[in-house]
Amino acid sequence: MTLKGFKQNPWLWIFVILGTYFLIRVSGFSSLSWDDPELVFSNPDVIHSQFFNVWKRSYQGMYMPLTMSVYILEYSLFKAWAGGYHMVSWLLHLCNALLLFNILKRIPQLQSWSGFLMCLFAFHPVQLENAIWIGEFKTLLSGFFILLCAKFFLTYLQTASRTLITAIVMLFFASLLSKPQGVFLPCILLFFLPKQKPNRALQIRLFMALALISVLCAFSTYTFQLNDRFINQAHQYEAWKKIGLSGWALFNYLKHFIVPVQLSALYTFPNPSPFVLFMGYCVWILLSISGFWMFLKNKKTSFLGLCIFLLPLLPVLQFIPFGEALWADRYLYLSLVGLGIISLLAMQRLTKKHVTFLQYCFIACIIGSSCYYLPHWKSDLNVYTRVLTRDPQNFVALNSLGVEYTRQGESKKAMNCFRSAEKINPKNYKVYYNSGLLFLKINQNQKAVLELNKCLQLYNYTKAYTARGTAYLQMGDWPKALADFNTSIRMDSLQFKPWLLLADCHHHLNQLPQAEREYTKALSINPYSDEVYFKRGLCLAKQNQLQRGLLDIQKAIEMMPESAQYYYWSALTKIALHLDPCADLHQALNLKYSEAQPLIQKYCN
Repeated sequence: MTLKGFKQNPWLWIFVILGTYFLIRVSGFSSLSWDDPELVFSNPDVIHSQFFNVWKRSYQGMYMPLTMSVYILEYSLFKAWAGGYHMVSWLLHLCNALLLFNILKRIPQLQSWSGFLMCLFAFHPVQLENAIWIGEFKTLLSGFFILLCAKFFLTYLQTASRTLITAIVMLFFASLLSKPQGVFLPCILLFFLPKQKPNRALQIRLFMALALISVLCAFSTYTFQLNDRFINQAHQYEAWKKIGLSGWALFNYLKHFIVPVQLSALYTFPNPSPFVLFMGYCVWILLSISGFWMFLKNKKTSFLGLCIFLLPLLPVLQFIPFGEALWADRYLYLSLVGLGIISLLAMQRLTKKHVTFLQYCFIACIIGSSCYYLPHWKSDLNVYTRVLTRDPQNFVALNSLGVEYTRQGESKKAMNCFRSAEKINPKNYKVYYNSGLLFLKINQNQKAVLELNKCLQLYNYTKAYTARGTAYLQMGDWPKALADFNTSIRMDSLQFKPWLLLADCHHHLNQLPQAEREYTKALSINPYSDEVYFKRGLCLAKQNQLQRGLLDIQKAIEMMPESAQYYYWSALTKIALHLDPCADLHQALNLKYSEAQPLIQKYCN
């Protein structure tokens, strides 16, 4: 962007000024308890920079190793400061807007509107969800590679440089390894293939290769998604109802694009009432007629806009159960470009002055709306309170707010949220699981078991077995605890916590060799747990393997030097080995561990 470019295109000034303003604002925002801890702040692969692990696992039903690798880099820079992640997300969102600007400048029919579409993409309020939510960084990163791939593809068509083919394929792979939303891209690129050209055969082969990659990615992602059980109702409805509901979702996308009011982080899954289904079918009929007319009249650019709108949304319109919402602002990220193109082409009959005036009016409205909604993303309480103000019956938001209150130690408020969510949707297994965790936290183990039983009656949830086993463990019911931990491990042997708790059970039962093996298994999953090293060290010491036990306890001290208990037990092990324990005992006493005082008097005076 040169100074001459700023003079010729005032949209660039709007972009830079507003982009800087939003960047400063988001630096003070916190993370969200929805999935930010699971993906970043409580994820051992991210915390301990396990780049190799993120290439072996899926997260939230998606294989996204590139996104997880970037999280690792961000964590090494920002640790728990959420503002740093928000700033990176916002900057990447602005980069995507600039890439879109560059792509549109290459399309003659859209060249004069590229600045407006760039600002529309950057600052429309429905984009805030992806641009601010740390857990949705995957959408931004995938979008970046999709747009870059499209740019290289257009360059390839102009230059016929075969060296670009490798770059195009690699960028497409990168988009799918960030989030599998780019499966629609080959269909979009098909619009730009020229009808006649000497190297057309090579272009077709490139397109077919991208299409094959898309199909394989879509199939693998669908397989991952089948392993989860979502709490929406999509899997219950007949096909004709799903079609009507998907049309209702499209209606809401269109409404929120044109009039961005009453936006929400979560939208309730609607009941398939006659009105909803009627409106849904009307939308599908209208879009089908419009698309058929565009095709017959050779309105190529308009048809391109319609496809950019529809194709990215097809995987999330609940023809198959996906996620927990029928529609969400975050799903509109790339589709919004298509709606912008259609809107501008619909105004072609107006004079240039009228179109420019409408553009500035619309941008002013969406900027005002974005500034209004921006503070609602500042923290968890802001997000969920905003959702419930608009929709008090949103049981997903009530459940999430209860989780946040649990995290903050507001047990009474958390339980009120969970009870309200249960009344609204008694088949929501996650609310029983979360209320069970709350009872565990406040040491009401009997009530925790009752809640977790309700969860397991609805769904064979792996984490619920681990939680219920923890309650039995705290109650001293060893057989039931062992049974639950073993069940959880059979369902998913790569979980860290059930292996640790299973080892604790065998440790309590003095079955030390078995406990040692299970502690070792837990360390193979998470080799950065000071707790497991300490417990395995005690287990080894009790088996008279004092030297190995001391090494494990000292490893725990290296990882957690603030733990007085670790120093105390290190000293006891050294006493058994006839080594000098005084340094460890004094350190334990300095950390307020009073049990060290008698030993100091006995061994260190």
